[in-house]
Amino acid sequence: MSWTPSVDVVGATYWSYMSAVMKDALDRTVRERRVKADAVPPGVLQDANEFFRLATGATSAHRPTNPPASIHAFVLAADVLRRESGPRLPNEKLEGSLDEYSEFVKRFRNARKLTNAEVALARRVSRFFEALHLAGEESAYEDKVQMETPSADLRVR
Repeated sequence: MSWTPSVDVVGATYWSYMSAVMKDALDRTVRERRVKADAVPPGVLQDANEFFRLATGATSAHRPTNPPASIHAFVLAADVLRRESGPRLPNEKLEGSLDEYSEFVKRFRNARKLTNAEVALARRVSRFFEALHLAGEESAYEDKVQMETPSADLRVR
């Protein structure tokens, strides 16, 4: 049985910790040019796979189990990809990148030496997770600022 998060809890902040851990693991993987079996804690890898399952589910031919959460994850992923590639990134290329990143992350638990192409892909996926982490940090900061109430006495003395 898999847990499908509610759309209310799957904002950028929710994925921030996972994305930071994935970025660090991918950076080590690139440096060592190999995936180690224990490179990522199992729960973090499960969350990374869940993120991509939700994001790619929004564009699949089959109806996702949680359409609002899938659409939310897709929009978040699209924003992250467009930050790096530019706002005019075609949807086909965006969806292709998400599928490619998703497949790479699914294979991340299998220890192996990486090919040059996989090293390049790991760098791109690392940049994706870094941008996702930053989006989560920005969102958390915005939430905090919105919750603070201004002082009643704003007069300059």
